[in-house]
Amino acid sequence: MTTTDEDLLRKFSKLLSDEKNKGLTNLEEDCVIPNRKLSLYLVGKLVTDQNFSSFGLKTALTKAWNLEGALEFSEAGRNLFLLVFELEIDKWKVWMGSPWSFNRDLFVLGPLHPNLPPDHWNLTHVELWVQFHGIPLEYMLQKTALALAGRIGNLVISDAEDVVKWARFICSRIYVDITKPLVVILSVSLLNGTTQEILIKYERLPRHCVFDGHIGHEYLDYMHRGGFGSEGEKRVSTSHEGAAVGLA
Repeated sequence: MTTTDEDLLRKFSKLLSDEKNKGLTNLEEDCVIPNRKLSLYLVGKLVTDQNFSSFGLKTALTKAWNLEGALEFSEAGRNLFLLVFELEIDKWKVWMGSPWSFNRDLFVLGPLHPNLPPDHWNLTHVELWVQFHGIPLEYMLQKTALALAGRIGNLVISDAEDVVKWARFICSRIYVDITKPLVVILSVSLLNGTTQEILIKYERLPRHCVFDGHIGHEYLDYMHRGGFGSEGEKRVSTSHEGAAVGLA
């Protein structure tokens, strides 16, 4: 390629770039909320297909949280909420006590993700306490907990090696993807060549369907939506009252 050809190519590329960026507005630093304020933000999602009262949700949560400072609670989309705390200590109190539930429906919390609009907020994972039943005593080790947890999500913490306390099961806190069906049975191969079924129990589990394993609706809701080929209306709750509890 000659020098002339290279110059023409550069000019053409610049022309295309200028055309593409025509009318582009650059948002400067003073257009962004300062990080010191963003550090007081959390985002939340109520995982449910039921109608509910946003006012009732806020009232129940603030009552359960017993905050020292003020809380701004606003809707950011379908089942999505922005929480702005006055005090850092309140934010961490709520965050460390998560996940929470409202009227038995899971309320997921997460940090504010920068450079993303609300409909792109990723609130699909929560930490749940999970029990693994049916494990032979000699297998109650941290590596066993890690292997089993990997079939469900990511292991956060486990009391696997406290055999005296957990002689009947391994108890682990696992980071679970709530968009997927809950796993309730696992099959493992033991050293003697036999296969053992491991029963999985989730502690303080919010509203979920025992038929399809998803969080956010129940067995009857599944049938009402046509899960068995029948048609019907979904059940609706518009009460302004409700109860919020921690699931941690």
